Amino acid sequence: MPSIDLLPIVKLLLPEVLVNYFNIVSHSSTEEELHFHFQERNDLPREYKKGQATSKGFYKEITIQDFPIRGKQVYLHIKRRRWQDNSTGSIMGFKLASHMKASLCVEALKMAIKKQAIF
Repeated sequence: MPSIDLLPIVKLLLPEVLVNYFNIVSHSSTEEELHFHFQERNDLPREYKKGQATSKGFYKEITIQDFPIRGKQVYLHIKRRRWQDNSTGSIMGFKLASHMKASLCVEALKMAIKKQAIF
């Protein structure tokens, strides 16, 4: 059986910013729920040259509830990457709050990525 590129379908179902800037590391499904686990890609922010910043793991995972798909509740588990500026030692990144609505969280991610020129 030939393989199919599911990315266009995934972009229709999930927030585009997550599909474009995060890796789906796992997913699970029950009769009532869908869970998608995302980790921010290990792409160095544009304002840094190689060696100027180092990935220092992730902020605490947040879970937000997105719109239902086919009658199932959808939960997005998101881990944002933490970066350390090697010259100052300061930690950079944008933490998300788990109490945010899915639409607000997606908007916050878009703004953070644009502001930090990460990709």
